Amino acid sequence: MVSLMMAVQSCFREAIPQADKPLKLAMWGGYFETHFLLDILANPGLAWTRLQTQADLWQYLARGEIDILLLEPVSYDWDMEVLDLKQLSTLWHSALPRRLVILHLTEDTAANHALLLAILETERRRRGILLFPGGSFGFRHHRFEVIWIKSNQQVGLFKVAMGARQGDSKDATIRLLKQLASYSSYQELAQSYPEAAQLARSLTS
Repeated sequence: MVSLMMAVQSCFREAIPQADKPLKLAMWGGYFETHFLLDILANPGLAWTRLQTQADLWQYLARGEIDILLLEPVSYDWDMEVLDLKQLSTLWHSALPRRLVILHLTEDTAANHALLLAILETERRRRGILLFPGGSFGFRHHRFEVIWIKSNQQVGLFKVAMGARQGDSKDATIRLLKQLASYSSYQELAQSYPEAAQLARSLTS
């Protein structure tokens, strides 16, 4: 119970929910102590729902309305119902929003990767976006980086990882990426961002 409480509270702190948009937790299972714990933890920023049947669980997953999903592989009640893990896996991968986006550049060169990194760095500072350069998969904040698969080949992956934070920075990041994608070539991008282009050249020279 202590571990579960810490896990839920950690999710609550990281997501920074608000009363008008609470963190949504759904549970499928029958252990009464877990129900009591969730009742205690519930507040205006954390709303939880007990899913009565697996059909309810599938509906919630299909709608993508769950922030935290708490499951018992075998329901701890009189019925001892076994969770359909195959169905869970299928719906989980098909319904939930993807937070990891990997962009393979059409003009895949080290110079173009450097240009894109320099532009994102310039624009995130200018627009005040909480988007940070660096590894990891985002988690709390949104991040971007370039991954070189093989050091002897000029082929890389440009990774944008959207973290748990919602709101202005998430929307601004998406708008920025759409704006950059509207350019017809990297030459056109470089002409629109001369300072970033100069920085990119210094990184690859």
